[in-house]
Amino acid sequence: MLGFLIALGILAFALECADRIVAASAQALAEQPPDRFVSDEEFLAAIPDVPENVALGVRQVLADTLLIHPNSIHPGDRLIDDLGFE
Repeated sequence: MLGFLIALGILAFALECADRIVAASAQALAEQPPDRFVSDEEFLAAIPDVPENVALGVRQVLADTLLIHPNSIHPGDRLIDDLGFE
């Protein structure tokens, strides 16, 4: 039950911040130089300890959440500093 309440709180917070997330993501994507794009193969090569399906799945979820292209997410990116998530 506690886990459900925590998840519900996280969802409520995410919904409250949706406008800020969209604006920050659009700005971050617009400011990204073309050389920031990395292929799936390069992404996976940088994190060989992580199963392929997990790494690409998490990358896709982040891209969908931040409204950015998955190939603009690098393995070492930080959510706030590099991807504009606040």
